[in-house]
Amino acid sequence: KLRGPGRVDLPWVHDADLVRRLFNGKIGIPLVDAAIREMTVSGFMSNRARQFVASYIVLELKLDWRIGAELFESLLVDYDVCANWGNWMRAAGVSGQGFGNGGSRWFNLAEERDRFDAKGEYVRLWLPELKHVPDRYVHSPWTMSGQEQDDAQLRIGKDYPVPPHTPSKVTLEGSGSAKDAAPDWYGTTRDGKIKQKQGESVATGPPPAPRASKGRGRGLSRPKPDSATTAQNQEAVKR
Repeated sequence: KLRGPGRVDLPWVHDADLVRRLFNGKIGIPLVDAAIREMTVSGFMSNRARQFVASYIVLELKLDWRIGAELFESLLVDYDVCANWGNWMRAAGVSGQGFGNGGSRWFNLAEERDRFDAKGEYVRLWLPELKHVPDRYVHSPWTMSGQEQDDAQLRIGKDYPVPPHTPSKVTLEGSGSAKDAAPDWYGTTRDGKIKQKQGESVATGPPPAPRASKGRGRGLSRPKPDSATTAQNQEAVKR
C-alpha cells in the first residue's frame, strides 16, 4: 500500500495479465485502448484522454497508480516529472485533498464518448480492427450479436477482447445508468455536478472497496507491447 500525503488506505489489485492488456491497448474499452495505442506510437495523448485513462486505471481497474505514472513517463514526449507524478497522485486521491477534490474524480466513459467521439472516428483511427463496426456498437463492440460480429468482420474474444466488468462498461453498453453503476463516484462527474446544482441529492463519497487481488505480482514492470499490436499501431499512423 502506498498511502501518500493523504494517508489514504487503498489496497491495489495486482494482476499482471490485466496490466499487460492495458499496456498493449487491448483492455477492451475502445476509448482507453485508442488513447494507449496513440501514445505508444506517437508519444502523445490529449489532456482529456490522460484524465479519463487515469480515472479508468485507478478507479475502475483498481491498479496501483504508479503503474500508470510509469507508463506515461516511458512514452510521453512531453513528459515532466513533477506534472506527471503530481497529477497521478491527484487522480488516485492520495495527494491529501481527498477523493472528489483536486482532480480526483470519476470519468464516466459513456459521457466522454458522447461529448468527444460520438461517431467513433477517434477509436477507429487507432483500432483498425473496429473499422467495420457500426457507429452504435463502436464503443461497446462486445454487445454485438454473433451475426453482427460476422458482418463487422470482428469476433469478440478473438479479434478484440471483452473488457473487465466495471461501471464504465455498464454505462457504455447501456445496461445501467452512471448513478446506479457507480453511486459513490457519480457526484464527481460532470453530469453529477450539474444534478447537484439543480438540487438533486448525489453521493460524493470515497470509492468502493476494490475487488479481490488476483495474484501477488509486483505489477510495476512495464511489459513491452507485443509485435502484433506494434505493427497494428504503425499501420494506423500510415493512414
